[in-house]
Amino acid sequence: MSKNTENYIIPLALVLDKHIEKEIHFLRLPSSLKEKLTRLEELSRNGQGGRGKFIREKHNLPLNSLKKLFTSYLSGVTDMKAVGYSTDDKRWLISVETINLEMVIKILKVWIDAFYIAETELDNKRKNDNKVKQYAEQVINELNVDCLTGCEYVERIILFDNGEVVDKDAYSLLPLIAVNEIVGTDVTVNGKKAKWMYSKKNEIVTDPLAYKDAKEQDYVSMAASFSVQTIPPFNKPYFNVKISSRRWVSKNESEKVPFYTDEKTVYTRINDIKLQAIHAKYDFKTKEFEWTYADKKSFCGMYGIENVVRFNDIICNPSQYMNGVAQNDYYVVFEYGMKDGKKQMHNQDAGISTMDRREIFENIEGKLTMYSSGSEMALHEVGNDTITQIFFENDFSLKDEMKIKFKELVGGICENKKIVIEVCFSAGQEVLRNALVEKLNEHFADTKVEIRTVFVDTLTECLPCSDEKKSNNQEGCNARIQEIKELMGTVKEPTMSIVIIHGPEYYKLGGKVDSKVDPKNALRIGFANTGRLTQFVIAEKYLEKEKERLKNIETKKAINKNGKINKANAVNTSVKNTLLDAYRQMGIHNCLVESEKKTTLHNKVAVGIYVVNYKNLLNDIAVSPFPMIVSIDMVKHRIMVETELNILSKFSNKKEAVKRISCEYMEFPIKFRELLVNIGRSKRIIPSERFLSDWFEDLNDNLQYEIMMAADGTSRKVVEGITNKDIKECYDEQSGYVTKIGINGKLGFEIDLTDYDNIDLIRIRVNDEVPDYIPNANDAEEKFEESSGIYKYDTVYYSKDVRTRAEHKNTKQNTTKLEDNRVFTHRNIIEIYPMYISKRSKEIDCVRDIHNLRSSSIQYEAGKTVLPMPLHLAKLLEEYFIQYKSR
Repeated sequence: MSKNTENYIIPLALVLDKHIEKEIHFLRLPSSLKEKLTRLEELSRNGQGGRGKFIREKHNLPLNSLKKLFTSYLSGVTDMKAVGYSTDDKRWLISVETINLEMVIKILKVWIDAFYIAETELDNKRKNDNKVKQYAEQVINELNVDCLTGCEYVERIILFDNGEVVDKDAYSLLPLIAVNEIVGTDVTVNGKKAKWMYSKKNEIVTDPLAYKDAKEQDYVSMAASFSVQTIPPFNKPYFNVKISSRRWVSKNESEKVPFYTDEKTVYTRINDIKLQAIHAKYDFKTKEFEWTYADKKSFCGMYGIENVVRFNDIICNPSQYMNGVAQNDYYVVFEYGMKDGKKQMHNQDAGISTMDRREIFENIEGKLTMYSSGSEMALHEVGNDTITQIFFENDFSLKDEMKIKFKELVGGICENKKIVIEVCFSAGQEVLRNALVEKLNEHFADTKVEIRTVFVDTLTECLPCSDEKKSNNQEGCNARIQEIKELMGTVKEPTMSIVIIHGPEYYKLGGKVDSKVDPKNALRIGFANTGRLTQFVIAEKYLEKEKERLKNIETKKAINKNGKINKANAVNTSVKNTLLDAYRQMGIHNCLVESEKKTTLHNKVAVGIYVVNYKNLLNDIAVSPFPMIVSIDMVKHRIMVETELNILSKFSNKKEAVKRISCEYMEFPIKFRELLVNIGRSKRIIPSERFLSDWFEDLNDNLQYEIMMAADGTSRKVVEGITNKDIKECYDEQSGYVTKIGINGKLGFEIDLTDYDNIDLIRIRVNDEVPDYIPNANDAEEKFEESSGIYKYDTVYYSKDVRTRAEHKNTKQNTTKLEDNRVFTHRNIIEIYPMYISKRSKEIDCVRDIHNLRSSSIQYEAGKTVLPMPLHLAKLLEEYFIQYKSR
């Protein structure tokens, strides 16, 4: 990586172009054990209320938590296959070393106890009866190593060859093979040497005691996680390397037990090269942080330890358990929000420097040469284009030249109707109310938007809670929803309510912060039931930002050379960010530039197909993944949302209704809420079978559509055609694009893309399947040449956004996290793959539009969003899908 005048990045991915063959250990699932587990699940689920019967010919066994135990505690095990009526169980467990059959039996016993008897593995307990628990005990008592006799076998497997994946289990096997190659070796960061340790099957960390922060007070490790990924259209495999830092809680000066409600991860030192993760979470009955039931039992069984040190003892005095002693050292992973009083429990902010990332990647790359010829460059193709005009000045006033366009855009949203914006406040919040109203009146002067103030009394106070021991507070939530209905009434006009609330630390139960009495979700639901959208602003945050604003004016940081107070830091960012997000909910977006050289969107509709993930909503409503389409005509200032859903009874599983929603962006949350209220309780919501194929068939022949879709585990359940496997099968070498796309493989719908001359279809990946990167290095000047834009890597493009000024220190090669505790942000790159481009369009123009749409949302002026605007707007609608959580 010497000095190079080219503009490139180095994706942190190793090309898997060598012959990789390994001896692999397998364990077949005995049919007798499979039958017992199936029978146990039948007893547990059949006839148990409205959660649905277990049909052995249809459903797989719920073994995800068992898989987690196996891959966490069984040395060498990389995967456990799904088990169902028609599954091939020959490769049930897969391992890179001999499988410990005694531990398999121990973990099976622990899991059956945890899942069916203690019932600690599901958020919503089944409340199994004695018949289920007695049979579970029987299965546990009958389990022994003899049950697995003859089930273990060894095969020599070719995993990769000639740049192709040969065996499907190569994806899970190679990360652990690589981990085993590297564990116990040294790595040097900023001249300081440390040893790599095992932390889990696809991850390594430096010894937790090797490095300290810049103040030499708190411990920190470097971490690397591995995965095998492929890129379309030929499924070419790469070995992705994700590099980060891991901060360890090293002190607790007060020695008091902090209050946490979310699960925490702790690593135990097993020996000099291995750590073992164990998890703890808050027990609402004992009101203490406890090791999870199955984790604790598996840990003790695996390592012959009678008991584990209590989490509270470790967190109160972490240094006592950080001495390098095997099976007595416990390292608590630091997360934001872990505080000792008001002080964070670690000095160091997040992130690592570019130089740290390069040193670590080169260390790993050099140790895996037997599997890869190394990394490759991604070359710069196109830079950034500003395709939208920002409406506001630095001081958050409307620009003079944009006032007419803003008024036109608002008029397009309002059409013939009036839109109301309410500012909802309680006693003592008048100053913030007035600040919001002042800006709203300024922005919406001479439009059909009416600004009102509404006194909401105690609606934003703590929810009532009759039972502190319960993990949820449904009764208090319902009571507040009813109060909102009585006080606010139902609105006739489209209404956006900006609600002033308190921060999470204000809402306490028994003197401790407790999310059960936080009214935010109840307010969101209650206001939606009355026809209102909601945007929250935190009163305490406003006061904090107001102090900063006044200080900037006092110290003249906010004053320009001409003496005007109009710099960006002269604005209360709490007010600004709140209003911009409210405008986004109303469907207001930045205005498209007039120049058609920068974008093709003047003549296109930008479409995002977004798949909503599984949801368990209030009133026992279960939502399966369903597609939601957001279409944006940026010339006509119109954003539409469409979906179609089947409503099923949980009891009979029969279809009761088909509901289609097609409306303006601002109306969707209210219409979806109306649907939930009208269908009643105990329902399943699944996608309508033909919605997507019908949508394609109904496209307007006179319009051009630029369609984008994010590929992840959720969207692949609905649109199988976006998987790399399907892309390879449907790829046409002559045109260079996919010819058809499969929708819901169970029903066999396909869309023949060649039937359309007015669509462009682009697949996007934004998750961990996309690699990190290192910018090109200028070693002569000891810096990294940071730039942004679109980079071509083999058959895909990477979109990399602009680095802000605050990150310029990260480009220096002498910068290291070990000597700088400040935050180091690292811009993600997203993968763009053009699946189908019509003859009317050019591939690079479509890719450029996707890239530039990442900076087009109104509430993100300074930087890009992860997703392009249509998908970004669709994702944010999920804030109205309030989930019901129970333990």
